Amino acid sequence: MTPAPRSDTTLGAHLTFTHGLDEAQVQTLNQALVAIDGLVESRLDRKRRRLHVRYDVTRTGLEPILRRLQAIGLPPSRGLGQRLRQGWALYREQNARTNARAPAPACCNQPPRPRK
Repeated sequence: MTPAPRSDTTLGAHLTFTHGLDEAQVQTLNQALVAIDGLVESRLDRKRRRLHVRYDVTRTGLEPILRRLQAIGLPPSRGLGQRLRQGWALYREQNARTNARAPAPACCNQPPRPRK
């Protein structure tokens, strides 16, 4: 996938695999990722066994991406560091979703200045 511009509704996450991926697994992974609506960008670093995903939080989330990886038999690592990063990503995702649904601020959100 080609890199997309960042916006307030896109977030990124790094997912680490416990083992290296062979060519067939990489093809399966790419096909599964392309099918996810809202996935803006994905990069696989085979040497470090890391997948970086960037997604639009108004259209998808980290949990559907993780479920898709589980379904194709390529779940990410469940180590402590990975769980902490995923928890942080889910927290940021919820905040971004809430902010995207928030009403626009008032046009004059500046308090009045005192007259001299």
